[in-house]
Amino acid sequence: MKQRAGIRFDIGKRILQILEGQGKSQLEISGDKRLSQSTISRWINGICLPTLGLLDLFCRYMHMTLTEFFDVEEYKDPVIRELIQIIRRLPAEKRLDLLKALRALL
Repeated sequence: MKQRAGIRFDIGKRILQILEGQGKSQLEISGDKRLSQSTISRWINGICLPTLGLLDLFCRYMHMTLTEFFDVEEYKDPVIRELIQIIRRLPAEKRLDLLKALRALL
């Protein structure tokens, strides 16, 4: 765990939290040779840290941004988090349809 200037963030713990939160295993996202199961395991166990590029690749597999990865306070409501994940998986035209439907509910 890295700690500087009073900031404490456990990247491995956050990776595990994201995997568990989305119901995914290390094996499920290890299809890319750059994200092998052993690589992800080493991150989770604090043996090594991912490069920014690999962390970004992990985030893309998990349908999230790096900002969301590091902003653990942003989306605490599990319903909102699930909605965001579903929306990200939709094609652009379906997102617009969903937006129109949601606006009609207001």
